[in-house]
Amino acid sequence: MVSVTTKMTMMTEMVSLDAEDPEPLNANVTQAAKDQDGDGIADGFDNCVAVANTDQLDNEGDGVGDVCDNDDDNDGIADADDLNPFTPDGTLIKDSDEDGVSDEQDAFPEDPSESLDTDSDGVGNNQDEDDDGDGIPDSKDGFALISLDGRTDTDGDGFPDNCDTACEESGMTSDADDDNDGIADSVDDFPLNASESKDSDGDEFGDNADNCPLDANSDQADNDLDEQGDACDSR
Repeated sequence: MVSVTTKMTMMTEMVSLDAEDPEPLNANVTQAAKDQDGDGIADGFDNCVAVANTDQLDNEGDGVGDVCDNDDDNDGIADADDLNPFTPDGTLIKDSDEDGVSDEQDAFPEDPSESLDTDSDGVGNNQDEDDDGDGIPDSKDGFALISLDGRTDTDGDGFPDNCDTACEESGMTSDADDDNDGIADSVDDFPLNASESKDSDGDEFGDNADNCPLDANSDQADNDLDEQGDACDSR
């Protein structure tokens, strides 16, 4: 017959075991199992015992959780030195000039002051006054990193006069004021001539230059050379 003292001792030991068991009502979990990282996953089932990872992510399925796996893609390159730590492509990270850009992506791997060279002219963008090499200085170029690629830009502001599908896909848009005279092309009678914007008489001569702006006179005849066209000289 088991004494009362022995029964009490056994019950105390069972309570103690439950306290150490993260799942005391699950018979599949060893009574003595612990949860060192407190992530709710018993050590016996946790793929990263010392670091909490409730998601239990394991990129390459090697049984070691990503958060404590030094080589998540198993390509033999430590994550700290791997350009693509979750893709086994074997691409190393190397940053010779320590500018924060890997040599693989750095146009100037030995120059910490430069990393990009958009137009591949050998001059880094930080020093290049025309990053895209389209002839428009960055200071005036509406698309400093996208070349006009031969497209017409009447006012030299980096916005092409016309922008087709390929142009739009490159990231550009057409210029709303091709001659940059402050008058939108949509209401400018002379969208490519900054000195003119209106042709009141419709004779194709802008009002500013037309010797008779209110009477159509495409010949601009001025018999007496008084700078007033014959068509309105009688006034």
